[in-house]
Amino acid sequence: SFWDLFRGTLLKRTIVASALLIGMNTIVYTVINWVPTIFVQNGISVTKSTGMMALIMFGAPLGVFISSQVVDRFPRKKMAITLLIVIGLLGYFYSLQRTESMIVMVGFILTVVNYIFTCFSCSVYVPELWPTESRLRGMGLANAIGRVSAVVSPFGVAWLLSNFGATAVFIGLAVVLLVIAFIIATLGIETRHKTLEEISREMAE
Repeated sequence: SFWDLFRGTLLKRTIVASALLIGMNTIVYTVINWVPTIFVQNGISVTKSTGMMALIMFGAPLGVFISSQVVDRFPRKKMAITLLIVIGLLGYFYSLQRTESMIVMVGFILTVVNYIFTCFSCSVYVPELWPTESRLRGMGLANAIGRVSAVVSPFGVAWLLSNFGATAVFIGLAVVLLVIAFIIATLGIETRHKTLEEISREMAE
């Protein structure tokens, strides 16, 4: 039943999947929705900020392509934790940039890594966490929780940006990602090269 997602081993999977998708949505919507505003706040014109954001977003398809090539070469847990830490550090470094060339360059790299994580989490790791009979319900719940975070996080971003500036936004993002990395490190499972039957057996143990 639906309530089995909140009991026993499935509860751990629910927490891990939800944390991953909270991280994914927070990363994507913080960068896509707020970076142009941060540009304008730093004195860059709307027209120029739109062009810079377009260049930065070319990193998205590249990130998805890279993810498709490397995702099975590394253990799932280590890859998730590493990507979250790298994104947190890159985001902070990005917030310190003041020249347009460095903003575009670091932003492009950040977007590449963001979409490696996005593709990895929503298309690979989260689906693998569930045995067949609970996959649809589990993924549906985790996606819903992730979407709720996408609704809530802009309010936090707006408050941080208004009161403390752009650097505080990315420090806040880094803190959220480190908490998620800790959840994955403590509750996550390794699913690489495991069959659905093996994952289901682990649920029963």
